[in-house]
Amino acid sequence: MPLSEAARDLKIAIGDRANERVDAGPGNGTLYNALLTIQRMGGSANHRRSSSPTYTERLVWEMDGRGLEAVSTSVGRIGG
Repeated sequence: MPLSEAARDLKIAIGDRANERVDAGPGNGTLYNALLTIQRMGGSANHRRSSSPTYTERLVWEMDGRGLEAVSTSVGRIGG
């Protein structure tokens, strides 16, 4: 994964957002706003999906509170 490689090569922690779609199983076709936290050694520290979309976002975005936590990194705790 390019972000993991960049974090490892530059020795930095990265927090980035993504839009993701469930392609199979429960929630098939559901869209989520997500926050990815990557440690400076390139490993994934957290994957947090948006827990509460706004009124109009609920037309296409689903709620999911999994991953709602801050994680410890080399530069301190990161959450979003």
